Amino acid sequence: MNDISTLIDVPASRRASAVEAWWRAQPDAGAAARALAESLAAMDSVPHRVAGSNADTALIYFLGAEGLRQTLDEAAEAASEPRVAAQLWAHASTSALVQLELADFPYTYARRAVLADPGEAMAWEAYQNSLYGYSTGFFEDIEDWQRQVAAGARPQELVTRALAAAGRCAPDWDEEDREMLALVSGA
Repeated sequence: MNDISTLIDVPASRRASAVEAWWRAQPDAGAAARALAESLAAMDSVPHRVAGSNADTALIYFLGAEGLRQTLDEAAEAASEPRVAAQLWAHASTSALVQLELADFPYTYARRAVLADPGEAMAWEAYQNSLYGYSTGFFEDIEDWQRQVAAGARPQELVTRALAAAGRCAPDWDEEDREMLALVSGA
């Protein structure tokens, strides 16, 4: 079974274990990571409504499984393609958000997603979503990334897009964080 979408009918409390079992049964971790990312991408366009759930797509419903972020993180680590790793970390971030986990979990996974592939739109969407409720690590990362860009170790796109994402979230931040954003942005 390469399409994990059939696991959507597994209760959320057991779905992460079912995905983990599927993951462990795959002979090639890189190919399994790609298959997982492809299955999740296909779920994004499938309407899915279940009584008692706020999810409106199969993807969001699926990501609502307790502990799924950990399996997605493991799959991202095993991915042989940066784009696939970025997508899986973006899904791990979304899963942590849907599960209302500690605010640093969504940010940590989204951060890994944009670092894996700074050109991946899904990674930037997860990154922005993670910033609505968390900004603590953002400022340290921006300063570090700015130094890395200056040294030629990271693309300028990383800093530019991160600051743009933060700018869209800043109206929800407190005054101190908005001032800090202006400072690191050079505004």
